[in-house]
Amino acid sequence: MLYLNQRDHRHIPYLHDTANGGAPEHRRNIATSGCGLCCLCMTVEHLTGEILELTECVRLSEESGANFCAGCSMRILGPVAAERYGLTYGRTGDAAEMLAHLRAGGEVIVNVRRQDDGTPGIFTARGHYMLLTGTDGKTVTVMDPNYVKNKYKAQEEAGLIRVEEPLLYCDLAMLIGEARAEEPYYLFKKAGR
Repeated sequence: MLYLNQRDHRHIPYLHDTANGGAPEHRRNIATSGCGLCCLCMTVEHLTGEILELTECVRLSEESGANFCAGCSMRILGPVAAERYGLTYGRTGDAAEMLAHLRAGGEVIVNVRRQDDGTPGIFTARGHYMLLTGTDGKTVTVMDPNYVKNKYKAQEEAGLIRVEEPLLYCDLAMLIGEARAEEPYYLFKKAGR
Protein backbone atom coordinates (compact mmCIF):
# COMPACT_ATOMS: atom_id res chain seq x y z
CA MET A 1 0.00 0.00 0.00
CA LEU A 2 1.49 3.32 -1.09
CA TYR A 3 2.60 5.67 1.66
CA LEU A 4 3.94 9.15 0.92
CA ASN A 5 5.67 11.28 3.54
CA GLN A 6 5.62 14.93 2.58
CA ARG A 7 8.96 15.48 4.33
CA ASP A 8 10.65 13.42 1.62
CA HIS A 9 9.61 15.89 -1.08
CA ARG A 10 11.17 19.25 -0.21
CA HIS A 11 12.53 19.33 -3.77
CA ILE A 12 9.02 19.62 -5.26
CA PRO A 13 7.92 23.28 -5.37
CA TYR A 14 4.34 24.18 -4.52
CA LEU A 15 2.94 27.70 -4.76
CA HIS A 16 0.05 28.01 -2.33
CA ASP A 17 -1.70 30.58 -0.13
CA THR A 18 -2.09 32.62 -3.30
CA ALA A 19 -5.05 34.59 -1.87
CA ASN A 20 -2.53 36.15 0.53
CA GLY A 21 0.25 36.74 -1.99
CA GLY A 22 1.76 33.26 -1.66
CA ALA A 23 3.41 31.45 1.20
CA PRO A 24 6.90 32.57 2.25
CA GLU A 25 9.59 31.18 -0.06
CA HIS A 26 10.84 28.59 2.47
CA ARG A 27 7.29 27.14 2.77
CA ARG A 28 6.63 26.79 -0.97
CA ASN A 29 7.23 23.07 -1.23
CA ILE A 30 5.58 19.71 -0.59
CA ALA A 31 7.59 19.07 2.59
CA THR A 32 6.05 22.02 4.40
CA SER A 33 2.62 22.24 2.80
CA GLY A 34 1.80 19.11 0.83
CA CYS A 35 -0.10 16.91 3.30
CA GLY A 36 -3.35 17.13 1.34
CA LEU A 37 -1.62 16.43 -1.95
CA CYS A 38 0.17 13.39 -0.50
CA CYS A 39 -3.14 12.07 0.89
CA LEU A 40 -4.85 12.50 -2.47
CA CYS A 41 -2.05 10.72 -4.36
CA MET A 42 -2.22 7.81 -1.91
CA THR A 43 -6.02 7.63 -2.18
CA VAL A 44 -5.98 7.55 -5.97
CA GLU A 45 -3.47 4.71 -6.05
CA HIS A 46 -5.15 2.71 -3.26
CA LEU A 47 -8.60 2.90 -4.83
CA THR A 48 -7.79 2.77 -8.56
CA GLY A 49 -4.30 1.32 -8.96
CA GLU A 50 -3.46 4.37 -11.06
CA ILE A 51 -0.57 6.65 -10.16
CA LEU A 52 -1.12 10.33 -9.45
CA GLU A 53 2.39 11.76 -9.20
CA LEU A 54 2.92 14.55 -6.68
CA THR A 55 4.08 16.89 -9.45
CA GLU A 56 0.82 16.27 -11.32
CA CYS A 57 -1.17 16.80 -8.12
CA VAL A 58 0.60 20.15 -7.66
CA ARG A 59 -0.42 21.09 -11.21
CA LEU A 60 -4.05 20.07 -10.56
CA SER A 61 -4.12 22.11 -7.35
CA GLU A 62 -2.66 25.20 -9.01
CA GLU A 63 -4.86 24.94 -12.13
CA SER A 64 -8.07 24.41 -10.15
CA GLY A 65 -7.32 27.24 -7.71
CA ALA A 66 -7.25 24.83 -4.75
CA ASN A 67 -3.96 26.48 -3.74
CA PHE A 68 -5.60 29.78 -2.75
CA CYS A 69 -5.23 28.88 0.93
CA ALA A 70 -2.33 27.52 2.97
CA GLY A 71 -1.74 23.98 1.64
CA CYS A 72 -4.80 23.18 -0.43
CA SER A 73 -8.57 23.23 -0.35
CA MET A 74 -9.77 19.64 -0.53
CA ARG A 75 -13.26 21.03 -1.29
CA ILE A 76 -11.85 22.21 -4.62
CA LEU A 77 -9.13 19.66 -5.35
CA GLY A 78 -11.03 16.56 -4.20
CA PRO A 79 -13.79 16.72 -6.85
CA VAL A 80 -11.26 17.53 -9.59
CA ALA A 81 -9.16 14.45 -8.81
CA ALA A 82 -12.24 12.27 -8.26
CA GLU A 83 -13.63 13.08 -11.69
CA ARG A 84 -10.29 12.52 -13.39
CA TYR A 85 -9.70 9.11 -11.76
CA GLY A 86 -13.23 7.69 -11.71
CA LEU A 87 -13.87 8.14 -8.00
CA THR A 88 -16.93 9.32 -6.16
CA TYR A 89 -16.43 12.31 -3.88
CA GLY A 90 -18.36 13.67 -0.94
CA ARG A 91 -17.79 15.48 2.30
CA THR A 92 -19.42 15.31 5.68
CA GLY A 93 -19.18 16.33 9.28
CA ASP A 94 -21.04 13.21 10.40
CA ALA A 95 -18.69 10.69 12.04
CA ALA A 96 -21.19 7.84 11.54
CA GLU A 97 -21.30 8.57 7.80
CA MET A 98 -17.50 8.65 7.70
CA LEU A 99 -17.31 5.26 9.45
CA ALA A 100 -19.90 3.72 7.13
CA HIS A 101 -17.90 4.97 4.16
CA LEU A 102 -14.71 3.35 5.47
CA ARG A 103 -16.55 0.08 6.15
CA ALA A 104 -17.88 0.13 2.57
CA GLY A 105 -14.34 0.17 1.16
CA GLY A 106 -13.85 3.89 0.70
CA GLU A 107 -11.08 6.08 2.02
CA VAL A 108 -11.37 9.37 3.86
CA ILE A 109 -9.11 12.38 3.96
CA VAL A 110 -9.63 14.07 7.32
CA ASN A 111 -8.76 17.65 8.16
CA VAL A 112 -7.49 17.88 11.73
CA ARG A 113 -6.78 21.09 13.62
CA ARG A 114 -5.28 22.76 16.64
CA GLN A 115 -7.40 23.09 19.77
CA ASP A 116 -10.04 25.80 20.11
CA ASP A 117 -7.83 27.70 22.55
CA GLY A 118 -5.04 27.85 19.93
CA THR A 119 -2.80 25.20 21.49
CA PRO A 120 -1.50 22.42 19.23
CA GLY A 121 -3.72 19.44 18.66
CA ILE A 122 -2.49 15.87 18.87
CA PHE A 123 -1.83 15.70 15.12
CA THR A 124 -0.93 19.30 14.25
CA ALA A 125 -0.02 22.73 15.53
CA ARG A 126 -2.12 24.45 12.81
CA GLY A 127 -4.08 22.32 10.34
CA HIS A 128 -3.28 19.03 8.65
CA TYR A 129 -4.73 16.43 6.30
CA MET A 130 -4.37 12.72 7.04
CA LEU A 131 -5.70 9.64 5.26
CA LEU A 132 -8.08 7.17 6.91
CA THR A 133 -8.02 3.73 5.28
CA GLY A 134 -10.14 1.52 7.55
CA THR A 135 -11.87 1.02 10.87
CA ASP A 136 -12.98 -1.69 13.26
CA GLY A 137 -15.49 0.68 14.88
CA LYS A 138 -13.24 1.49 17.85
CA THR A 139 -10.03 2.45 16.10
CA VAL A 140 -9.27 4.03 12.74
CA THR A 141 -6.33 3.14 10.50
CA VAL A 142 -4.47 6.36 9.67
CA MET A 143 -1.68 7.30 7.28
CA ASP A 144 -0.09 10.56 8.45
CA PRO A 145 1.91 12.13 5.61
CA ASN A 146 3.91 14.12 8.17
CA TYR A 147 4.85 11.23 10.45
CA VAL A 148 8.24 11.20 12.17
CA LYS A 149 9.50 8.67 14.69
CA ASN A 150 8.20 9.33 18.21
CA LYS A 151 5.70 11.98 17.01
CA TYR A 152 2.98 10.18 18.97
CA LYS A 153 5.03 8.81 21.86
CA ALA A 154 2.76 10.26 24.57
CA GLN A 155 -0.39 8.97 22.82
CA GLU A 156 1.22 5.53 22.36
CA GLU A 157 2.04 5.40 26.07
CA ALA A 158 -1.56 6.36 26.88
CA GLY A 159 -2.88 3.63 24.56
CA LEU A 160 -4.60 6.12 22.22
CA ILE A 161 -2.40 5.44 19.18
CA ARG A 162 -0.58 2.29 18.10
CA VAL A 163 2.19 2.82 15.57
CA GLU A 164 3.04 0.17 13.00
CA GLU A 165 4.84 2.32 10.45
CA PRO A 166 3.56 3.60 8.13
CA LEU A 167 0.17 2.90 9.72
CA LEU A 168 -1.25 4.40 12.87
CA TYR A 169 -4.16 2.83 14.72
CA CYS A 170 -5.93 5.67 16.45
CA ASP A 171 -8.70 5.76 19.03
CA LEU A 172 -11.84 6.75 17.11
CA ALA A 173 -13.18 9.18 19.72
CA MET A 174 -9.84 10.96 19.90
CA LEU A 175 -9.67 11.33 16.11
CA ILE A 176 -13.22 12.68 15.95
CA GLY A 177 -12.33 15.20 18.68
CA GLU A 178 -9.36 16.44 16.64
CA ALA A 179 -11.30 16.90 13.38
CA ARG A 180 -12.24 20.37 12.19
CA ALA A 181 -15.69 21.52 13.27
CA GLU A 182 -17.54 21.61 9.94
CA GLU A 183 -17.38 18.88 7.31
CA PRO A 184 -13.84 17.68 8.06
CA TYR A 185 -14.23 14.33 6.25
CA TYR A 186 -13.62 14.06 2.49
CA LEU A 187 -15.01 10.78 1.17
CA PHE A 188 -13.54 8.94 -1.83
CA LYS A 189 -14.57 5.62 -3.33
CA LYS A 190 -14.15 3.80 -6.62
CA ALA A 191 -17.18 4.68 -8.75
CA GLY A 192 -19.61 1.79 -9.16
CA ARG A 193 -18.57 0.03 -5.92
